[in-house]
Amino acid sequence: MYRTLTRSRQATRGGRAGRKLRLAVVAVGAAIAALALLLTSCYPGTYPLDVFPEMHYQPSYRPYEPPRLSAPASAVPISGREVPPTDFAAAADLRNPIQPSPEATQRATQLYRVNCLPCHGPEGRGNGLVAQYYQRAQLPTPVDFASARARARADGQLFFLITNGLGNMPQFGNLLAPEERWHLVLLIRGVQAQNPAS
Repeated sequence: MYRTLTRSRQATRGGRAGRKLRLAVVAVGAAIAALALLLTSCYPGTYPLDVFPEMHYQPSYRPYEPPRLSAPASAVPISGREVPPTDFAAAADLRNPIQPSPEATQRATQLYRVNCLPCHGPEGRGNGLVAQYYQRAQLPTPVDFASARARARADGQLFFLITNGLGNMPQFGNLLAPEERWHLVLLIRGVQAQNPAS
């Protein structure tokens, strides 16, 4: 009887020790998991563990996506992000920072050929190839830059329309830099100067 009682006490002690050991292992495992979670949440990259980081952070781009232009190594941001005007009437107060010059005209012509010519035509008169499709579909055609409507707009309002789009015209705010859009405003004024109002 004494031996049986001694064995049961030993088994109870062993059971308690085993339970304490299991609890200690679980506590240590939970502490390690919490520490790993804390360390991965503080990681500055996209993934907590990058095996091949050069595959994620490279200058390449996907098909049909515009190229990502890297800033020069010595570039320092000075103006921050562009805050385009949100009100058409308030945009009238904006002034074109691009001064007319042969270089500015050449740059504006290049931008126009790539972005505007299919709709507005080779001379900016709203008679491009795409305008014919609009006519057939009985939709409003692209504006003639020499029209009274375009002449009545301030430079800032033209910039607003190029940035935000109008009707079937897409938004160029995400496609062209602000100075490129101002170049296009300069081109519109050039078309108006070449085609005096009648």
